Formats: sequence, structure tokens, C-alpha cells
Amino acid sequence: MSTPAASQPEERPSSARPWGSAARTAALVGVFTWQASPAWAAASNGGLAFGALGLAGVGAIAAAAGSIAWSRRRRRNNSPAGRAAADPNQRYGPGGVPVASEQRHTAPAESAVPLPELHKRAGEALIATDNAVQSAQEELAFAQLQFGDEAVAPYQEALEQAKQHLQQSFALQQKLEDSIPDTEAEQRAWIGEILARCQQARQPLAQQRDSFSQLRAMETNVPRALDEAVAAATALQPQLEAAGATLDRLAQRYSRSAWQTLPDNLDQARDRLEFVDTAAQEARGHVDGGNRSEAVLEVRAAEQAVAQASELIGSIDRGARDLEQAERSLRDAIAIAHRDVAEAEATAQVAMRTELTGTAAGVRSVLAGIEAELAAGTFDPLALSHRLSVVSTELEKALSGLREEHERDRAARATLDRTMVSAQAAVTQAHDYLSGRRGGVGSGSRTHLAEAERHLSDAQRLRNTEPSTALNHANEAIRLAGSARQEAQEDVSSFQGGGFGGSWGGSGWGGSGWGGSGRPRGNRRDLRGAGGAGGAGRNAAGLGGAVLGGILLGSMLDGLGDDDAAHHITDHFSGGFGENLGNALDPGELLGGLGDLGGFDF
Repeated sequence: MSTPAASQPEERPSSARPWGSAARTAALVGVFTWQASPAWAAASNGGLAFGALGLAGVGAIAAAAGSIAWSRRRRRNNSPAGRAAADPNQRYGPGGVPVASEQRHTAPAESAVPLPELHKRAGEALIATDNAVQSAQEELAFAQLQFGDEAVAPYQEALEQAKQHLQQSFALQQKLEDSIPDTEAEQRAWIGEILARCQQARQPLAQQRDSFSQLRAMETNVPRALDEAVAAATALQPQLEAAGATLDRLAQRYSRSAWQTLPDNLDQARDRLEFVDTAAQEARGHVDGGNRSEAVLEVRAAEQAVAQASELIGSIDRGARDLEQAERSLRDAIAIAHRDVAEAEATAQVAMRTELTGTAAGVRSVLAGIEAELAAGTFDPLALSHRLSVVSTELEKALSGLREEHERDRAARATLDRTMVSAQAAVTQAHDYLSGRRGGVGSGSRTHLAEAERHLSDAQRLRNTEPSTALNHANEAIRLAGSARQEAQEDVSSFQGGGFGGSWGGSGWGGSGWGGSGRPRGNRRDLRGAGGAGGAGRNAAGLGGAVLGGILLGSMLDGLGDDDAAHHITDHFSGGFGENLGNALDPGELLGGLGDLGGFDF
């Protein structure tokens, strides 16, 4: 996937824009839906490209002007996709209109939107919708703690409906990005369905908006909600320190490639928890000043920061469990491989199957290398498992024609079991990395992750009935998860290098290590504010991480500093189930004022 160059926003010294309360409130419009997106592009089949630091990937933000001109027209209930039932099996035509599978709508060529522009818009819609769904899930977690499972059941159901539409949108995006050539008609039809499904993904959330707001009653319960968020952050501190100790243990046993993303997860968790303190101070100031609506924005930001911190801390334990399980699986696989090699060598002599001799020798050579790495010290059990799996599969194929059916099944299931361990670990690592950094990743990595999760689910569903098919799904999940993580790391690197990494925010690790363990910070770019330990640096504590996590809009922080702009943008605040969700996720508005989905000229 190529990455065309995109213009970077002008970098300003932090002193050029004082971090005032109004500007900070403006930045909080990113909570739970429109998130900061990277200032780079991701190209696909038709030329998917993103603008510079837009709202959730939308290039329409004028960061230099410091304002946003968005239509507030509510057209969603009048659009064909809006009128359609939320049926995940419904097919859509090029204009996003629900149609029978044999029907197609063809617009006049002279009025067609250029295909590269449609690809860009599909990517923007996917980012915005994915951010909104993730934000709704984080907000729902807090409501669940407050009110219990039964009270939040309708909202959980709405969230699952949204996820289903979003998953199918990502599956279509993967078809657009794969290596198989697509006709222009196919691309236009799939993009139309992506846009329609993104719109339908937000419908169940929007329908529950008022009810959810009444349940939480945030404006009347700001002090209580704030206290609960701060208490939840405080409760995570011991877990943070324990996670640092876990990282030390992993570093002593496994090579860096096995756990390379985990230290930054802990670093990001510290940033989020420091941001909770920043948001709490702002919220209390708003309460004292009688501005409860602005205090609600701060509380929601604090809650989302707590949710992200919890997930990031949890990723350390999940990573440790995955590596330990992968090591056990690897050692079992080594024993099985030795047995298979012995069987192949014996069969080659008795049955004069000379082709088995070379295959068995290759496996024996790989086994020797793996065992040498295990004995030498630190190692990567996931990488070693993959290396062994490749050669073992070839040996199993060579032996399959000579084995009884039950032996073939046993071998296939053994291969599948260890591959499933690797697939689960790969998908978990990619998910943990992307979910805490969604403000800095584009649609490409999100698409690959969504597809990796789908293949893993298919592998789990088929493992007992169709092990060979399940194995193919598991291997595809590993491949896609690796692509998702690699692309996301590149996205984040570009994001941090595009003016956000060194300008402001960030808290460091409160020392020089993982949870106080004394380990170096490594290569992570310091997000410390220019004000250092005082002034703007202290007031901006944790903001760099909040932008990277998608809690704050980075472009707002760089381009706004006056009350009028702040009040204009807070009109567009939206949460997962929050106010104005319908407006924020209306693709008609997202896509540059082209009107209803059914009115697009494709």
C-alpha cells in the first residue's frame, strides 16, 4: 500500500496558543466520536487518501483558520438508507440505496464523483464510525458499573447492531484494498454500501441517545460522576505498578520482538491517568463557575481516559498470558515435530519415498535452530512457533497420503491448535495497540484488524468441524493482524512526528522506568509540554496521550484560542450515545454536503 505525501499542518510553538479553558473545551468535542486523524494518506485500490489532521480523517477541517464549517442539517431520516430497516443482510446500490441483488443504479458519467474521491470518503466514514462505536463502548462500560447489566442492556444491544454494520463495512473495504482487480462498477457499489452501512451503524446509537442521557443525568450529577472517575483512576495505580513488574519479567525471558509494543502501552496508560487529573481540575473549575455543560465534557473525557488506561494496563497481562501460552504450545509442537520427523525418516527407508527424506531434513534443521534459541536465553515464542509451523505443515502434507484418516485428523488438529494460539495472540496485540491510539491511526490498519478479527472468529467457529478451513482462517488472521499492527505503528510514528509529538502534552513515566522499575524509556518520543514542570506544561499534563487516544482533537488544540470558536465547536460535541450523535455521524454532512446518500452521483 503506497502512501502519497500530504501537507503537514504548520507547526507552532506552544506559547503561540495559550491553553485556555475555552480552547480546551473546544478540543473536547472529540470525546466519544470525531477523533484526531493523522496527517498522512493511505492509498488503496482506487486511491484512498486522507487530508491533513481532519476530524476523524476528514480533510475538511481548516486548522489554519481555527474553525470548522459544518452543516447542521438533519437529513438522516429522509435519506433512503435512513429509512431502510437496520438489516445487516440488506444490499445497497452505488448510491447507498437498498436494492435487490440484481438491481444496479447507474448515474450519468458526466455527474459522477471521481473514484479516488469516493475512496477517500469511504475511509473517512469508516474512521468516524469506528471511533464512535469504540467511544460508545467505553462510555457504556462506565454506565454498566453505575447501573448494572440490566439497565444498560438496550444500549448494549444497540452497540452490537452498530458493530455488525461496521464489521461488514470493513469487510467491503478489505475487498477494495486487496490485490484482486475490481471493476469501477464494483468499487462504486461497494463504496456506496460502506457509506450506507456506516450511516446505519450510527442509527441504533442515535435512537438510544435521549434515553441514555436520561439514565446518566450527567449535568445533575457532575460532582458524583467526577469523583467516581477520579476514584477509578486512583484504583488503577497499583495495577500500573504491577504491570511494570510484569514487563520486567517478560524482558528477562523473551526477546524484545515478542513484547515490543507493551512498554508504550504502559507509557500511554500513565498519560491517560495524568490526563484524568487535568480534566478533573478543569471540571471542578467549570462547576464552580456554574458551567455544568462544559464540566460534563471534562467528565466524559476523564471517563474515557480511565477506560483507555484500564485497557492499556490490561494489555500487559494479556500479552504475558499469550506469550506464556505460546511458549507451552511451542514446546508441545517441538515434541510432535520430532515424532513426525522420525516417522518420515522411517517411512522413507521402508517405502522408498525419497521425497520425505529432504522434507524431514528441513524440519530437523529448523528444530535444531529453535532449540538452540530456547537454550541460549531470551526468545520469541510466537516467531518460533510460526517458523516451525511452516515446515511442519509441509511435512504433514508429505505424510498425509501415507497415514490413516485418524492420524491425518490428529496432525491437522495439532497444527491448528498451535496456530490458533498464535492467531489469538497476534489479534490481541494488534487490537490493544490500535484501541489506545485511535486518534493517530487511519482506515488501513483498522480494516486489517477488523478482518483479522473476522478470520479468527471463523477459525474458532470451524475448528471442530472443518479443521483445514479453520487453519486457513487462523493463518490469515495472523497475517492481517501483523499488517494492522505494523501499519498502525507507522501511522502513529507519522502522527507524532507531524507536530503533535513534541509540541505539548505528555507526562512521561514519573521516573525512568516501567512502573518505577528503573528501565529506560527507550525510543519513545517525549510528549512533554514545552512549559516543562510548570506553566503550560503542567496545565497540559497528559494532553499528548489524550490526542493520540482520540479523546481530544489535536487540530483544535493547535488552531483555537478564542471563546467564540470554542462555543461554535462545542455545538458539535457528541458521545457514543451522547448529544448530537446523529449530526456528527451523518455521512451526508461528513462527505462535503453532497446531500442524502441516495442523492449521491456515483
